[in-house]
Amino acid sequence: MRTEGIVSAGYVIVRRAARPADVDSSLLPGELVSVSDSLAPVLPSVPPGWLEALDTPPGRFSGYADAAQGNLLWALEADLARFGLDGTRSASVCDWLGAAWAHGDFHPPSAFATPDAARRFARAFGPPPGDALLVGLGVREEDVDAVADADDSGTFVSRLTVCREPVADGGTVLGFDVYRVEDGELLTWVREQGADASLAAAGLRPNGHGLFASEDDAARAAVQLAQDGGHWFALQLTEYPLRAA
Repeated sequence: MRTEGIVSAGYVIVRRAARPADVDSSLLPGELVSVSDSLAPVLPSVPPGWLEALDTPPGRFSGYADAAQGNLLWALEADLARFGLDGTRSASVCDWLGAAWAHGDFHPPSAFATPDAARRFARAFGPPPGDALLVGLGVREEDVDAVADADDSGTFVSRLTVCREPVADGGTVLGFDVYRVEDGELLTWVREQGADASLAAAGLRPNGHGLFASEDDAARAAVQLAQDGGHWFALQLTEYPLRAA
């Protein structure tokens, strides 16, 4: 795997996603690997305002605080259910993530700082299903400033990459994907109308994971997608063992 010139954007637990029904089967495989909650189940995926809700005792100031905390627990319950896990443990998940955030081990909405932190979470609330993956995200060092400007510290992608920590050893590169950030969420090109056909016409076809096989292909895809608006950037996706050996 390539580590030189790639900085870590965190580690995410995901499930493989089904190809969207409106996408031609000749353009994408039946199952995809993605770290975008708009496409794939991501655990956890805390809602906007999570930190504020975490710091505000229920009923302290207004009904808004209660609603914010209720929204947080509902979202975490839904995340657990999407993974086939016990949704009634949402309050325990909230407490675990709050402590992990305080120690620098978790960065909202979805990333752990290290593979070991992600594994501790999986042990505490798993076992996850067989199609779950621990995926590390890497950004090219030359793209860090542009990603930080586009994201404006809205997600873990910019908060972790500006630290310029190297990606962890011991993984298997699955490919490269292309995302943009909107309202604190990572959005995948797969959900952009017509993107699959237009990229295929340009000779940019995903591999068996629904990812681009090379960094150059992902960079070219990002440039083409940006022509229709938004700031797109490439991420290296690397799989690590979800259970420590």
